[in-house]
Amino acid sequence: MSAVSPGGAASPGGAAGAAVTSTSGAAGQANAASSVGAAARRAVLARALPSRARRAPGTILGICADACVIGLLGLSMWLIVRAGEQPPILHLTFAIVGVRALAIGRAAFRYAERLSSHDAALAQLAELRARTFDALVPRVPGAIESHRRGDVLAAFVDDVDQLQDEPLRVRQPLIVSGSVCLLSLVVIALLAPAAALILVGALLVAGAAAVLLARRHAAASDRVLGEARAALLDALLERLASAEALAAFDALPAQRERIRAAESRLSAVQLRRARSAGLTAAILSAGAGAASLLTLLLLAPALGGGLSGPLFAALVVVPAAVFEIFAQVPAALVARRAVAASAERIAALTETPLPPEIPVETPYAEASAGASARAGTSARAGASARAGAPARADAPARADAPARADAPARADASARAGGADQATATVSGARAASETEDATGTGGANGAGARDGGGAPLALDPSLPAIEVDALALRHPGSAQDAVSGLSFRVPVGGTLVVTGDSGAGKSTLALALVRFLEYRGSYRVGGVEARSLPTARLRATVGLCEQTPHLFDADLRQNLRFARESASDAELLAVLERVGLREWALTRGGLDAPVGEEGALVSGGQAQRIALARAILADFPIVVLDEPTAGVDRELADGLLRDLLSAVPEDRAVILITHTELPAGIRAERLAL
Repeated sequence: MSAVSPGGAASPGGAAGAAVTSTSGAAGQANAASSVGAAARRAVLARALPSRARRAPGTILGICADACVIGLLGLSMWLIVRAGEQPPILHLTFAIVGVRALAIGRAAFRYAERLSSHDAALAQLAELRARTFDALVPRVPGAIESHRRGDVLAAFVDDVDQLQDEPLRVRQPLIVSGSVCLLSLVVIALLAPAAALILVGALLVAGAAAVLLARRHAAASDRVLGEARAALLDALLERLASAEALAAFDALPAQRERIRAAESRLSAVQLRRARSAGLTAAILSAGAGAASLLTLLLLAPALGGGLSGPLFAALVVVPAAVFEIFAQVPAALVARRAVAASAERIAALTETPLPPEIPVETPYAEASAGASARAGTSARAGASARAGAPARADAPARADAPARADAPARADASARAGGADQATATVSGARAASETEDATGTGGANGAGARDGGGAPLALDPSLPAIEVDALALRHPGSAQDAVSGLSFRVPVGGTLVVTGDSGAGKSTLALALVRFLEYRGSYRVGGVEARSLPTARLRATVGLCEQTPHLFDADLRQNLRFARESASDAELLAVLERVGLREWALTRGGLDAPVGEEGALVSGGQAQRIALARAILADFPIVVLDEPTAGVDRELADGLLRDLLSAVPEDRAVILITHTELPAGIRAERLAL
């Protein structure tokens, strides 16, 4: 199953992570991208553009810099020829000053243009990456598993980076080049109409040839560039993530060969693109030379008439500068194709409609008022009515005696520090951040501020069931059959429910639905409030899931715990380690500075589960779901681990334990078999 980390565990580990499976390959990505509509592609491109106010200074400065380039060449040639006529020096003063001013202006304007345009583009890139990640979060698990890990990583890294070319190498160069070339043609036409006609013809012929050649080569390479990048990343990820297995089965040479082949293919694509750029530059250089030669031949007879020698020399060399500026146009059109291809691949991941089995996240502003009203009135009345009704036949029998009468008593919850964080999803090793502040009213997944708004957990009323499920039906995305159907149960505040069943019975599917990673049919109420009507952040601040294989970051123990609550002091961290039975172990390893290794390589499976539970306790979830906490733990150790985990959860918390093994003797809990 895909994992959910308690306590706001931000999970970027492993880049693309293990949950995004390699099922469809590059062809699947290409097919998905080709099906994306133009509107979705435009939506992605729009997010890559800085505001007009941020783009305007760079564009204006670029026009000034390129105008200085043409003016400098023309005025320099005029000055050289005019100086050869040996006029009085005062006749040359304006040209000397002008050349100096244009030379300084070219450098100054170019520096300021680069500074302004890149500042705007890079600032927008940071926002674009965050918004792309926010768009990916609700799609994992369940909505992008058909893509390879390399495809997802390439889209999130390379393709998002490629989108910064839209303002920098597409729109601004087209505007700047077009404006400066048009202005230059107007000035030349005023001085010598014939020279302007020659230059226009040369620009049209050479420009059309260069653009057609660039588009032809770019069209062929763009189709495979993204695929080649994704294939290389996928091979590298597999090599790093599966190093031990590859070494054990003597498959490292084959994997290295796969990496070399993928790298060679990517290099070949990039070489074709570089060759195309070189041929385009050669065509434009030839066009500039042809324009200068024709100007020289056709305007030479006019010398001595209405055309002076210095002006004639300037008109002959100006086409070289104009073509230098015009060279931005073919490059911008090639970059435009690459940007469009990247936007299409990103849109295939972020803009396609979510499957109906993936819930649409409910913002706090839309749901809190109605949910609060229902929690305080109708839900309470309904719960009171149900309290006097006979027990349902499909619900598990509830023990009348207090839970765990003969088990170790759960201590009271440790003092809450006002910055407990909401649960987040560890999605394929990528950080599943909570909803943004303007959508939910909360801070980031690891924020240390007080919970308020959409991120505040529900205050559970002991007279109401903590969780109540009626006729629940669940289905995986793309599946035609229900994984779970007709499920009903109640869990009281402070109660424990054990869910058992064979592999494939839907236990982990139920866990995903409880934290709203899967949509449900029927009724699922938390504290008397329908879960569907709750803000997603608030529900995940109320129901925390300790996943079957908790993700641990390659950091020290302190940081792995503080993902749940950044404001926790060392004393609080040691206290929670004491609750889960890890304090002595931690002290022997160097205390809170003890490393846990990449993906928890330096801790055992049981210790990883205890660390995950410690994060859940720090996050202060009113309801805790433990999914297969003894998976991968030896049987003789599993019973003790279960007792320790259940006894560590505060007494006033509701617990749902998902397991396929028998409970150890002495644990009192309701049972539900799937």
